[in-house]
Amino acid sequence: MELRHLRSFVVLAEELHFGRAAERLHIAQSPLSQQIQRLERQVGVQLFDRNRRKVELTEAGSAMLGPAREALRQADLAADAARAAAAGESGTLRVGFLASAAMEMLPRIVPRWRVTSPRARLELVEGASREHIAAVRQQRLDVAFVRPPTDAADLDVATVWHEPVVAALPASQAISRRQPLHLGDLAGEEFVLFPHDSAPEFHDDLVGACRRAGFVPDVVHECSAMPTVVGLVAAGIGVSLVPRSISSIGVDGVVYRDIIGMPVEAHIAMVVMAANSRPLVRSFTDTVHAALGSA
Repeated sequence: MELRHLRSFVVLAEELHFGRAAERLHIAQSPLSQQIQRLERQVGVQLFDRNRRKVELTEAGSAMLGPAREALRQADLAADAARAAAAGESGTLRVGFLASAAMEMLPRIVPRWRVTSPRARLELVEGASREHIAAVRQQRLDVAFVRPPTDAADLDVATVWHEPVVAALPASQAISRRQPLHLGDLAGEEFVLFPHDSAPEFHDDLVGACRRAGFVPDVVHECSAMPTVVGLVAAGIGVSLVPRSISSIGVDGVVYRDIIGMPVEAHIAMVVMAANSRPLVRSFTDTVHAALGSA
């Protein structure tokens, strides 16, 4: 059963006149009559009573009209859904992100992307860089925002964000009142830091900067989630080095200080599988570049 035959049936049922129905369908009356005859042969019943004076639906035709309209509506919806998916306007997009990305990056990206892809569903997953990279490779995530990886042969990696690293200090300790603050001033302090395996390059950059400042950080506690790091600093467990965007977490008992001459910046890269050609992914990555500009 062809959709064009169903469409012709519905239009003729609405007009009950071959001339007007043919005009609406932009075809001649003869092809319209042939389509109706083919449809009747396919369903095995007569759908119209017709003579020279009038055209009327049979009882079978009346019974078929509602389902025929619904079938055409569903066909139009299916075609529309296919076009929207092909244009990157619909579907489900799974995005992994770091806690620091939620502070400034995502608020710039997501509202803008929802305008270009209003029918798409966004699933956000917070986690550590290494977990996100593994999830992208396993196709459990489409896109991830991570600290830049070293092994990226199968990935498209673009640095999309960079920001200064600042010191998070317990307000109860004297170090929080030191101004200006140099990295070497943190020598002898206990540190709360993220684990090396969650973002190896960033971790190595921070520890390397400390070494060049004359000390090795005494890490007494590790945790992957930056909000937890800030909470432990507030509790007086130690000091930390965090991306500046984390300073927007308002926690009593924490003071954030710029570090004079700090040589390390916090970078965030957008990662997708190089072989991922989904239009929805392209739509999202284009929006990220447009919203954040060149890093």
